[in-house]
Amino acid sequence: MSPEMNSTRPDDVNIVADWGFLELHVDPDLPKEMYVEGNHCMLEGSEESFKKWLGQYKGIWVGKGSPMMQEFEVRHIT
Repeated sequence: MSPEMNSTRPDDVNIVADWGFLELHVDPDLPKEMYVEGNHCMLEGSEESFKKWLGQYKGIWVGKGSPMMQEFEVRHIT
């Protein structure tokens, strides 16, 4: 979660776990602006709160699997 996303996080969406700063290099040939960085967190809250909050952002990186061997996929919240 980027600092910008965290600053707009609703009060009813809680951080359950924070594994710290993470930088994803999707493709080393992409320009720096295409890299993703932020805190690797597990969140909890209502579906409605997530949709209202994250719907304003394009491409949300969602983890799948164990945090130690994390894989990510991009989701669009609608």
